[in-house]
Amino acid sequence: MAVEWLKVTATCQQEITIGTGATRAFMTPTNDFIPGSVVRGALAKVWRLAYGDRQPLFRPTFDGAVRFGPLLAQGSDVGSQSVWRCKYHRNHSEPEHVDGAFACPHCGRQGITDPCPACGVPQAKAPSMCSRPGEPLKGAVAFGTQVKKVVASTAIHPDRMTALESSLFAREVFPKGTVFSGYIVGDTELNQKLREFPHVTLGGRRSVLGSVELSLDPTQAPEPIQTRGTVILRTISPTILVDDTGAPTTDVASAFPAGKVERIWGGRLTIDGTSGWHAASGLPKPGDLALAPGIVVALSGLGPDHLRGILDEGIGVRRPEGFGWLEVVEAPWRPPQRAEQGVTDPRLPDTNRPDLESFTPRELKWLAGWLRDSREWNASHYPALWDTTVGKNLNHHKRTIVRSTLETTAPGTRTALASELERS
Repeated sequence: MAVEWLKVTATCQQEITIGTGATRAFMTPTNDFIPGSVVRGALAKVWRLAYGDRQPLFRPTFDGAVRFGPLLAQGSDVGSQSVWRCKYHRNHSEPEHVDGAFACPHCGRQGITDPCPACGVPQAKAPSMCSRPGEPLKGAVAFGTQVKKVVASTAIHPDRMTALESSLFAREVFPKGTVFSGYIVGDTELNQKLREFPHVTLGGRRSVLGSVELSLDPTQAPEPIQTRGTVILRTISPTILVDDTGAPTTDVASAFPAGKVERIWGGRLTIDGTSGWHAASGLPKPGDLALAPGIVVALSGLGPDHLRGILDEGIGVRRPEGFGWLEVVEAPWRPPQRAEQGVTDPRLPDTNRPDLESFTPRELKWLAGWLRDSREWNASHYPALWDTTVGKNLNHHKRTIVRSTLETTAPGTRTALASELERS
């Protein structure tokens, strides 16, 4: 079988939501990426509508011969579990992220020997970052911009046609225009049939959400720069491993029969994204115990053919649905770059980290309170701030810093910064 890689580009024509099954109260969250099982199911649906269930290529395409990879929003990336991060980063002379798969997190010596021959400290020990212990990444998807948003709705009273009391609900969605990308790997003939479907619907509430324009373009398979020595691999989707008896296992090393596993970072368990809905039978899929994305593995003694096979096939079970998807990592992990945010006042500082050394503890707690306010700050909000007891006593320089802090601090880090200011 000739293996072909397809580059998948999915452009949202409507808002989309990929349910996680973790609804709490009135809030329904969405997955941080589109699992391969969702892509597979959407294409299987349009295939069945076009050709029916008896088309001879249907089962080879969707029951094992083609692998449907996860799709990540452009500007996002899976956090490698080999990385330590400084949770409250203030000292810019120190790194905010240190990737232990490329250098010792304690002394910076290149290499992955454990313990480090230079400083003698085990890599499992948290390094000191800004005078606090570093925190390991957990395989969550990091966004360069705040991609997801929350849409709130309410039920309508059937008689009065007004909002129904106590019936507010909300869901997370990816906005219209969001672009996702990933890969499909399979036989050239089967892939050619998949390219006949430029439009699919993904996720939940497909009567009003989920319309996606799909582009499947043949592309060259990823070719690692380094094929000798130690190769660093990373999972970018949940990985389901079983032992010889079919029982769940966390033994990542056993998934690599070729080569020598030098080191493994990660091993968190998750069930997120492992269940779903089987449209053909009309039944839910059971959830499996999986290893969270972002596991990093250092392998040595691999030949180019073995490495190519690992990238083509992945590891673990349920691989056609995108589980156990691997990629080669050739540089230390860094968070996705944030998009430049517009600043209304040219006198505001250019940095996203505020210089608050001149603020008193009372002023810091006052600012922390406003950081916890979820509004999008603009010029109309500040007269009320300057009219408060603390705001009246701020000079022009401090007011400029307050404006910069409120307008440029990313929503995902506002609460963390507020907590840090309150402890100051």
